[in-house]
Amino acid sequence: MYEHGVPQQMVFPKKPKMPVILMTMDNELAQIRTALVAGVRGFVTKQDLAEELIPAIRGVLDGRRYLSRELLVGISANVRARILAGDTSDWNE
Repeated sequence: MYEHGVPQQMVFPKKPKMPVILMTMDNELAQIRTALVAGVRGFVTKQDLAEELIPAIRGVLDGRRYLSRELLVGISANVRARILAGDTSDWNE
């Protein structure tokens, strides 16, 4: 079952302390926020998988959150576009 594009079986593993890294093609702020709140510790885009999976695993195992460069660029572009458009809506959307 999916909740906002996030498979619940990945977010709520049988071992609750197990860190989860989500492979995604989406850079929507709301979906990333939902996944973070649900317990996802890292995000790697499928395009960056070969280069960023090992650093993501290391970072998450060290207790940090990890966002791939592709996602950071996408999030930055999304935020910039919303600011330039004068969007004052809830940033959680």
